[in-house]
Amino acid sequence: MFKLSQISCLLFYVFILISSGQANNNYGLTQQLKIDSLKKKSAIAVDSVRSLCLIDLANEYRIIGDLNLAKTYADSALFIANKIGWLYGKSLSYQNLAYINLYESDFEAAMKNAVSALQIAEKNNDKENQGFAFLYIGYINQSLGENKEVLYYFRKSLELRKELGDNYNLGYSYTYIGNYYSQFNNYDSSLYYHTQALNVRLKTSDTRSIADSYLLIGSTLFQQKKYNAAIKNYDFAIEKYHLLNDKKRLAELYRNYAEIYIYKNELELAEKHLFQALKLAQEIGAIENLIPIYNELANLQEQKGDFKKAYAFVRKHINFKDSISSNNIYREITKQISKYKIEKEKAIQEKNKAVLLAKNKTQQYILIGAFLLIILLTGIAILIARTLKLTKSQKEVIEDQNREIVDSITYAKRIQEAILPTAQLIKKCLPESFIYYKPKDIVAGDFYWIEQQGDNIFFAAADCTGHGVPGAMVSVVCHNAMNSAIKELNIIEPGKILDKTREIVVAQFNKSENSEIASMSIRDGMDIALCVLNSATNELKYAGAFSPLWILRSKANQIEEIKANRQPVGKVDNPESFKTHAVNLEKGDSVYVFSDGYADQFGGVKGKKLMYKPFKKLLVSIKNESMEDKLKLLNSYFENWKGELEQVDDVCIIGVKI
Repeated sequence: MFKLSQISCLLFYVFILISSGQANNNYGLTQQLKIDSLKKKSAIAVDSVRSLCLIDLANEYRIIGDLNLAKTYADSALFIANKIGWLYGKSLSYQNLAYINLYESDFEAAMKNAVSALQIAEKNNDKENQGFAFLYIGYINQSLGENKEVLYYFRKSLELRKELGDNYNLGYSYTYIGNYYSQFNNYDSSLYYHTQALNVRLKTSDTRSIADSYLLIGSTLFQQKKYNAAIKNYDFAIEKYHLLNDKKRLAELYRNYAEIYIYKNELELAEKHLFQALKLAQEIGAIENLIPIYNELANLQEQKGDFKKAYAFVRKHINFKDSISSNNIYREITKQISKYKIEKEKAIQEKNKAVLLAKNKTQQYILIGAFLLIILLTGIAILIARTLKLTKSQKEVIEDQNREIVDSITYAKRIQEAILPTAQLIKKCLPESFIYYKPKDIVAGDFYWIEQQGDNIFFAAADCTGHGVPGAMVSVVCHNAMNSAIKELNIIEPGKILDKTREIVVAQFNKSENSEIASMSIRDGMDIALCVLNSATNELKYAGAFSPLWILRSKANQIEEIKANRQPVGKVDNPESFKTHAVNLEKGDSVYVFSDGYADQFGGVKGKKLMYKPFKKLLVSIKNESMEDKLKLLNSYFENWKGELEQVDDVCIIGVKI
């Protein structure tokens, strides 16, 4: 079966051939005007097919997780649609951009693009794209916790798709409404809409959507403790997934069966289905499925009183969890490899020579970081090249290289720790404060920064592009650029500090001889919230790049937010000066600056993002605790929320009480 991109692009080339033939056939005509008109229409049609091809490519790259490339294709499709004045293509392009923004959790951009798609579709009386836009706007509101508006938009989408008789997309509208009601444990309404989704999907040939509906209905019935009815729907779902040979989803379903049998105390049946789930998960190597399956098997054996087997399954559960944790850092680092082999001893000698020649501490950190990066990439390149065909001797070499990599990364951690403020400096500058700093990997792209000049106390929470080693290298450059702006240039206004920091960072990366790196210029740069507190007057000045300032007054139970500039500290098109905000604080007031890692963590019962609204509520709820206890409570809440899921990003929060 052709994908849309294949069909669209095939039509594109066929159309060119047909158009060329028509132009040649008409060449002998005396009416040159007809030829010109034909060429113009051909060009518009070709551009519209090009736009569809680009939109489909954007979809494909979004699905595999390359959001930057997906956005590039969607922007290109929008450009072409604008050029030819094609309203349908413009609306479709804006929808794709909104969907990509949702994957990025950039809800502000997602809403802007979804509304643009809706406005164009309404202007064009394009009910198909209106249906998509309403669905996206509803989902964005749901993600932001604005639940009053959600059903309105979902139902608008539903009405349009009913009018169009579009059973395929109508099923999705019903499903979104069903999931909405599940969120509030309204399982009767959820079941109704999932059943409606199934009814319309049964009129299509979309086996996967039909299977998904049976699965959702079964899960809802399970929540209602209607176990026999849930099993019946799981039976229908499993039949469809067998047709699709979707072993991953089949493994999940068998585990769902087992959960029901455990609740019914039919432990033999539960065990049988768990082993079926285990077999399928092992066949496809789905570690994310194996972890909960081994956990369920351990619990089941404990219920049966077979503690020896329970222990064995617990060990496997832990081992697979550990294997994911240990491999995550290498998975990210390997993406950064640009060279194959450079001698380690030569790199160390060059690094030491550079350190001796360095004029000041700032240059030392940059050079150490640069040479350390070379050492790391060299070791990793050797590791990746050798893992293709492992032999016993090669495994021994790889183990040695792994030790070198970990040693190098650990050394990088010591370097990064050296640029962070000491506990003594933090206590001296901000006696009533805490810093919650939790890197995702050994080293981090997040960093915190504190300096003092007279009565002015500078503090910031920063989030550089990426995490792990690449993020840490960027953080060294950004940290030193800020030091230069304050210590060497004596700038004290936050907005101007960020302006100068951006100038230094862009200049630093533009020095690269690698044209690809220079063109990228770490294009997302650094997100940061920078504050300057006058300890004599309690006046606080703030400037930010994507990162806001939160203020919790001593006599209030609601957080005030001062928003940041919507641009990073890095290379951007049409940069604007960062704005400085000034606020007067009173004794007992608290301020918070942070990176996005805390709010973006997945967890909870449904494995969703924590989001900023619960984060705010948490800070308000602990306002009367000591700073030390706030730190403990923030960590406890984060770990409980995360549960067994992987930490997705570096975390940095600074709290200061006046």
